[in-house]
Amino acid sequence: MHVLNSCSVSLNQGRFTWRHDSILHHILRQLKLILSTSPDVKIFSDLPGFTTTGGTLPVNIVISKLRPDIVMVNEKQKSIHLIELTVPFEQNISSAHARKTLKYENLVSDIVDNGYACNITCIEIGSRGLVTPETKERLVTIFSFGKSKPPRSLPKDLSKISLLTSYTIWNARHDPSWGTADQPHLQL
Repeated sequence: MHVLNSCSVSLNQGRFTWRHDSILHHILRQLKLILSTSPDVKIFSDLPGFTTTGGTLPVNIVISKLRPDIVMVNEKQKSIHLIELTVPFEQNISSAHARKTLKYENLVSDIVDNGYACNITCIEIGSRGLVTPETKERLVTIFSFGKSKPPRSLPKDLSKISLLTSYTIWNARHDPSWGTADQPHLQL
């Protein structure tokens, strides 16, 4: 399990980031499909092509060094939903959730102080594909921002992406080279 979550070589080469971003990319694609009918909602992400001047947070709302993975903004309703994804080893899902929730606590407070309603949803997809019932509920919360439900296949798709990307990381464990440019986001 070291290779899938704790290996400094994998971390420094961007293997974990590639897995994370592949899952994030799928969530973002699904959100964009559903929210495309909501012209009042803008989506920013920590993925190329989806950032804003402040990273993932519009600078007119808050300035912060933090970069939530996805930020959905409804200027008309003055509401923001922050989404943070983590891909931990399964036995660390609860502690990862607590750590990420605590990390963004002050940011949520700053956004609220600036006149916006703000929620954060931290989701965890296990590095071996586990999607807990709590994560499934959190996915429903995320999609409710667009007054919709997540696609029925979403938890299974996220699990599959996690498994396939982890399998790729595992198979490359003896390969000293890893070029993220050579590794596009895994798509289903």
